[in-house]
Amino acid sequence: MGRAQTPRGSSDLSAWNRVPAPSCAPAGSCPNTRCALRAAQRAQAREQHRLATALADVDALLMPVSARIAPLADAWDGLGATRAFIRQSRLIPFTPPWNLVAWPALALPAGQDPNAVPIGVQLVAAPTRQPALIALAAQLQSAQPWAPAQATQPHA
Repeated sequence: MGRAQTPRGSSDLSAWNRVPAPSCAPAGSCPNTRCALRAAQRAQAREQHRLATALADVDALLMPVSARIAPLADAWDGLGATRAFIRQSRLIPFTPPWNLVAWPALALPAGQDPNAVPIGVQLVAAPTRQPALIALAAQLQSAQPWAPAQATQPHA
């Protein structure tokens, strides 16, 4: 198994024994991928605890999905994978933190901009509040059902 195909989210860490150690690891860093995985898991656990403490009395968070209006579909043409990823990540700064701490989150349509481009909101809750998160999403979806429309004019 190469570094490009490392296991993710697996409780069986035996696969990590077959991942070769990076030959270019800086001095003082983790000596291999397994060590890096464990360090990431410890950091994830610290963040999960910090968020659980800070949001103990919060049922759910409501926040935007995107930081900007969605670009036209061809906005990524010719950029290459890395540059396209970097530009796309600037559009969605509100979603990765919850993925990193493995908290349940979902996105719902919340209307449209003046050009009929869909706008979404994200709901996030602690793992113990996932049923309430889904119930809240169902209530919001019932109150404002999705009504797809065609964009009327291009935007920048």
